[in-house]
Amino acid sequence: MLRTKQYKDVLLLIAVSLILFIITNTLLKDDNSHADTKRRLKVETVVLKSPDSTDRFEGEKRAIFLISFGEEAAQSTLVERAVMSIRRRGEFIGPVIVLTDAPLQRYKGVFDENVIVMNHVRKHLKLNYFKYEAVKYKRFKTYIMDYIDFVPELKDVEWVYYMDIDILLGAPLVPFIQELESKYNIQPPDLDESAVSAPSKLYFFKNMEYARRSFYANSGFFIAHRESSRECLTIWRNRMNKRPTEKFDQASINSIVRRTLDGLNNRCIVTAMELENYESYPTHEEQFIEMVENESYTPLIHILNSCISKKFTDEATEEFVANVLMLSKEERKEHKYGKEIVSPSKSVEW
Repeated sequence: MLRTKQYKDVLLLIAVSLILFIITNTLLKDDNSHADTKRRLKVETVVLKSPDSTDRFEGEKRAIFLISFGEEAAQSTLVERAVMSIRRRGEFIGPVIVLTDAPLQRYKGVFDENVIVMNHVRKHLKLNYFKYEAVKYKRFKTYIMDYIDFVPELKDVEWVYYMDIDILLGAPLVPFIQELESKYNIQPPDLDESAVSAPSKLYFFKNMEYARRSFYANSGFFIAHRESSRECLTIWRNRMNKRPTEKFDQASINSIVRRTLDGLNNRCIVTAMELENYESYPTHEEQFIEMVENESYTPLIHILNSCISKKFTDEATEEFVANVLMLSKEERKEHKYGKEIVSPSKSVEW
């Protein structure tokens, strides 16, 4: 009887291992096949964009990428806030891509013609083995180049700046990026360098809580090159696939860094950028008041709508956001861009 039970346990273990092997290899095959992903995009992705000719972004080398998933995000004005900050204090008029699972009708007529809204590839979200729903959405960060490729108007874009939708730009984008490029030697790949030998690269700021310790990535903003960052993005995604119980996508980035330090990875180089005065995380209302009074804002203002900012009073948050976004008197009267995370005035068919 005992031997029979042991035999069954061994068979069960083999069966589970085989299932996990098949799932992992299917994912890796899917995630490493850029051509196949692009083919599926053409079939499944729907894009809301201006009917202008494909040369309207001709020569444009920079683009900003935003991701908004979930019903709460679609019923809020977080995306509108982010785009407004990009256009106003950020002074960036180039392409902004919004990837969302909301009906495209939700954003029709909301933005200027240089904002491209698209739905995701359904297969990218059908992942039932991840413990946390939010990680499924965060995984889309690793697909940003695939979605950029889908839009012919973006054929000249070389650099993509990913931003969480709860980040506001508090200063002009281009001078800020140029300073980072100079300080961290952020350059396109050397054309004379072998594509096989040159490592892939991504650029992240250090996380606020760990800025004075060993590197811990803040994935709310990062810089990626259209060609040379692809392998890093794939490695990041594959690390996430292998860590389905992790709560944060940063954990996979940090595992790449650790593997590099241990000599186990030479294909993806993650650069840790110091926070300095580039990015702020208001955690107290007094910080809101001080920035407004001094009219002094960091280039990136991470309001952390998912946790910290929900504790602020409506008045403090609304006043702060109104100043950062440079709202007119008429816009202030609408009370659309303050603390309120879910807007009861907007109904979205899901």
